[in-house]
Amino acid sequence: MLSQEEHQNNKAFDALKELGEKAAERGEYTEALTALEQAMIMAVDAHNFQEAINVLGHHLHIYKALYQKTGNSAYMELFFSDTQTGLHLTKEYGIQGQPKSVMQLRAGDYFLFKEQYEKAAEYYYEAHEELNKTRKEAPETEAEYLGHWGNAEVKSGKVADGIAKLEQALKTVKNNRNLRDFHHDVIQSGILLRLAEGYNTIGQLDKTLLFMKEAEQLVTRLATQHKMPNRKTQWEELKNKLGI
Repeated sequence: MLSQEEHQNNKAFDALKELGEKAAERGEYTEALTALEQAMIMAVDAHNFQEAINVLGHHLHIYKALYQKTGNSAYMELFFSDTQTGLHLTKEYGIQGQPKSVMQLRAGDYFLFKEQYEKAAEYYYEAHEELNKTRKEAPETEAEYLGHWGNAEVKSGKVADGIAKLEQALKTVKNNRNLRDFHHDVIQSGILLRLAEGYNTIGQLDKTLLFMKEAEQLVTRLATQHKMPNRKTQWEELKNKLGI
């Protein structure tokens, strides 16, 4: 049983991590980094390296967002450097399962950025296989990983396989109503955008428009109700890219 101090520390850690996640979604990156770095220090001080690596995964997401905001590719090189640090820590401390899979997922993101789609798909595959190695993770996490993997497969030319994974991811997240509203909308909208792009690749305009319409409702809610505009920006950029 946890002591009162340990329980309080865990609550403080969870609060900092959530604060960082929400600030990042709002585009308030300085606030997000401050909260996440405090959470990381708490985890390391407690010798909880699994949580430290999980927080590092959120930290890396901010590097990616900063690259998208500024176009400065140095952020992505910092991003990749930290993924390697995270993978080293998993090896050093014998950490398996979700913490390791987060780092593999982010390494896949880096190679997606580099347009090395087959290598990205390999990392996403490894991340998906690692995810449930030590325990069964939440359905929304499974959906996120399938979404990344499916997207890379579409871009590498394995369009049918990729779309199948994206459809599976969408079904998984739609059936999960245990999520906070903003979290559900973030995950589902991301999958919908990838499906729209995937179906556009094979010329199925009806499905492309359908998924873009579904995504529009979610990204608008994120922007207006939750003050999280990033997904709406992504939706607008994809709409322009697809010319619809």
